[in-house]
Amino acid sequence: TMRQQEITSAAILSEVVRTVRKKQAGLRQREAAFLCGVSPPFLNKLENHGEGCRFGMVLSVCQQLGIKVLVELPGED
Repeated sequence: TMRQQEITSAAILSEVVRTVRKKQAGLRQREAAFLCGVSPPFLNKLENHGEGCRFGMVLSVCQQLGIKVLVELPGED
């Protein structure tokens, strides 16, 4: 089953990526980096608070690991 996690900071997204990679995908960091088309140093940086990571590459990693990144737009009342 899928559970939702609100992403309110780079640190939370980093933790989600690390947890999914290790516990759900069962991948080592190097294996996951190859699968996601990014370098191991990039994935390491992403998993360690993600500050300064290129957003397009972050989304690519999330997509490959099956992590949906959702946004909630403010409505007009």
